[in-house]
Amino acid sequence: TKPFSSKELQEIILFRHKTSGFNLSVDSILPTGLSQARQARLFNKVFSFSGGNVGAALLCWIANIKDFKKETIFMQSPRTPDVDALGELAGEMKVYLMQFILHKRLNVEKLGRIMFENEDKIRYILEYLRRGGLISELAEQVYEIDPYMYIHVSRFLFEQYDKND
Repeated sequence: TKPFSSKELQEIILFRHKTSGFNLSVDSILPTGLSQARQARLFNKVFSFSGGNVGAALLCWIANIKDFKKETIFMQSPRTPDVDALGELAGEMKVYLMQFILHKRLNVEKLGRIMFENEDKIRYILEYLRRGGLISELAEQVYEIDPYMYIHVSRFLFEQYDKND
């Protein structure tokens, strides 16, 4: 599927927001003070964060809500996470992350079969990736790449693959 444009994401998110009936303050500016140019910059940031993926854009929007008072939602402009640390991951960890890209959700047993590793090592690696905020536990011992980080991890891994190709 084709990614949504910044303008399309703006329409989708603001339509969804307006159904809530709440006011919105972005970076301490109420909507009446949010100029078209400022709105464009805001949704360009959302687009940069999400790559045009509406699910990632909505997660980004929600993640940047900082407070709610008197019928007003207060949020900050999205900031793209610093993913430079991903470059410091051992190659083996990148391979495990790629397995999550390929399989979406994995448990210890399935990951062990894919990677030909024992359960203790798999548990160690999963805990390492979970503590690093790269994966999250969806259900008991079922893991996936953290939804907030998915777009960044997948982008990073594919860029790495393209460099080595």
